[in-house]
Parts: sequence; structure tokens; C-alpha cells
Amino acid sequence: MLWSALSGDARRQNPLLRTRPMTWVGSLSYSLYLWHWPVLIIATAQTADGDLRLRWGLLLVAASVVPAWLSLRLVERPVLSSPALRRSSGPALLLGAVCTLVALLAGLALKNHQLAAAAETPVVVNFDASVTPGANALRWDPANGTPQDSFPVLVPDPAVAFGDVPVLDGHECVVDLSSVAANPCSFGNLAAGTTIALVGDSHAEQYLPAVEAAAVERGWRVDVYTRGSCPFNALTVDLDGAPNTACDAHNDNVTAALLADPPDALLVAGSRYAASLPDRPVPSLEESKPLLAEGYREAWAPFVAAGIPVVSLRDTPRPDVLVPECVAENQDRLSSCAMDRDEILWADGPEVTAATGTPGVELLDLTQWICPADSCPAVIGGVVVYRDGNHLTATYARTLGSMVSDELAALLG
Repeated sequence: MLWSALSGDARRQNPLLRTRPMTWVGSLSYSLYLWHWPVLIIATAQTADGDLRLRWGLLLVAASVVPAWLSLRLVERPVLSSPALRRSSGPALLLGAVCTLVALLAGLALKNHQLAAAAETPVVVNFDASVTPGANALRWDPANGTPQDSFPVLVPDPAVAFGDVPVLDGHECVVDLSSVAANPCSFGNLAAGTTIALVGDSHAEQYLPAVEAAAVERGWRVDVYTRGSCPFNALTVDLDGAPNTACDAHNDNVTAALLADPPDALLVAGSRYAASLPDRPVPSLEESKPLLAEGYREAWAPFVAAGIPVVSLRDTPRPDVLVPECVAENQDRLSSCAMDRDEILWADGPEVTAATGTPGVELLDLTQWICPADSCPAVIGGVVVYRDGNHLTATYARTLGSMVSDELAALLG
């Protein structure tokens, strides 16, 4: 078409392309090109399934003629015919540079705003168990624990899974790490006769959606005493090459608060840490295991002595890779994101060793609901399991509610 229209011989030019309507469209073509793409992209983003039907696409392209014609008449032609810009190339180049810079800064500002909003605002998921059952799929059929390649729906969207965290705002939680006060958040039935205290670091906090769901089902109250990077352990742990003494102070305050107003059970969970020992190099994680196990026993001892049942949650398998990133890149071959359970799950974690054989302490192991096979799926029942390399998504944790309810009820009688 271009060749036939541009031929110097009028006899060889396409007569249709020489008509006034077609030449008018030709004069508008660049403006129309600039306008129709954002219109189509915005419209596609607003559809429920991300698929814009052909007839609507054609109508929107036709509708783009209006803003294209207006921008051509009111912006492009006046600028191109401006005497000031035609006299010298300097002002024209300056104007082009300014317009480019404004567009670039606007794009960067928008992107920065989106990233900041995603990082600071927890993802609110409209959870529908009939569509995305998560761990409940394992109850329906254990075969659902085998890594699968795709699901019709992924919840949360892997692009924002890192923000799918337990929501603690508005519950008087301490979020300032400079504080060591023991201020609990309360969930479930606040007037309940049974209270479960959830204590530990972010690996305890990740289970809050499950424990809260269990509390709602059983009519319990849950008091949450968590602090990031702070296991409920009598041993000082290393944090970025220094003793985490703030954690020690926090744990002392939590112990005092809980003994002053005893819960009906203490539910404890924690991640992996190296010990911090006076006048000694920081030992490896492997060398720290027995030290941390003894530290757990020491931290739990006052509660055991007071007759308060202690339940130690086994730590989750730890991929230590960004699972949502792999899921986002392999949505049609999710099995490539599966991980060998023996490589990511400690068989002798200190929280397991400390609980085994200790009177008054029970072990709660949810591994069968998180990694039910030799190969741990990145997605189970349509739900992305991890929000990063070691924390469960709040959505997946929520699907563990009935399992936590049954297990805790059995352990606590």
C-alpha cells in the first residue's frame, strides 16, 4: 500500500488512497497512532479477564479519532507552525527536551508511587474458597499436593504477593522496633473464656491468619506478642553482626506480662538464627542449633512451671529464593518452581528438638499442609504459598485455619 501510494507515476498510485477521506486519515495517522494505544491498554486493564473483545477494540480505535484530531489541531500544528520555533533550532530543541523530561519524571513518579503503595499497603484479598482453596485442596485430594503446572487463578497475584501480609494495623500492636514494650494485639472473640498467646518473630506472625481463623471457629481469643527478628528464646541471638539485646528485653517484658495474666496456652514460633555468645565468634546456624534448643527450653520453663501449656510450631520449609518471582515467570510451568523438601526443611530445627521429650510442651507440625510431598509446590490449590523466600502469604496461612483449629484443640484437650 505504501509503495503504491508513494510511486511517482500517478497511473500506478492506488486511487482509493488518493481520495479525500483517505488522505485525511493519512494526515491524522501519527496522532491516531499516539492516542489509540493508551486507550486500548487502559480499556483492557479494566476488563475482568484482561481480554478486550474485537468489536470493542475497533470501536475504541474509532473513538480515538476525536482526541487525535483535537491534539493535531490544537497542539501539533500550532507548535510546528510557530514562528518562534521556526526561526531557530535552539528553542525547538529546548522545548523537545523539556517535554521529554516532564514525561520521564511523570512516569518515574507514577512508578515510584505504585511501588511505595504496594510495599506499604497490605494486599486485601477477596478470598473465595470455592475458587482458590489453598491448603483445603489437600483435604479434598492428597494428590493436590503434587506440583502442578498451572491454575485458572493465582491468589494473590504473584506480582504483589510480597505485600500479602497479616494485617495488624489498628490493633495497638507495637511496630516501632525501638520499643521493647509488651503490647499485645487481640483477635477473635475478645470476650472468650479461652486465650491463646501467639509469641515469637515474623515466623510466628505469619501464622496469625490461620490462628485467627481457628479462634473464630472455636470461640477463642488470640493475643499476639510478636517482634520482627526476635525469637522467644532465652539465648541472645545475632542480628546483623551484633547481639540483639533489644529482643532480650522484649522477651523479658513479654514473659512478665504473660505470667501476670496467664493465657490458656502459649503458641510459639521462630525462624533460624545464629547465637550471639560473649567473647566468641558468631557460630554457624548448624552450630547454633543445640544452643537455641536449650534457649527455648529455658524461655518456656516459667510457663511450664505455672501449668501453662506450651505449643511449639515447627518452622516452615525455607526456600530462600523469591518464590513469587519464579511463579510470575513460570505461570504455565509452575512445577519448575517446586523445591526439594529435604533441602529446605530442617529435620532437627531447635524448636523441634526443644519440644521433643519436654514435659508440658507439645509440637505442632504443619509441614504436611505446606509441603505435602517430597517436592514442595510453590502453589497449592491456586494459592501462592510464599510471599518471599521464607514467609507464607497471608492468604495461604488463612487456608490453614481449620488444620490449626483441629491440631490445637487436640493438643490442648
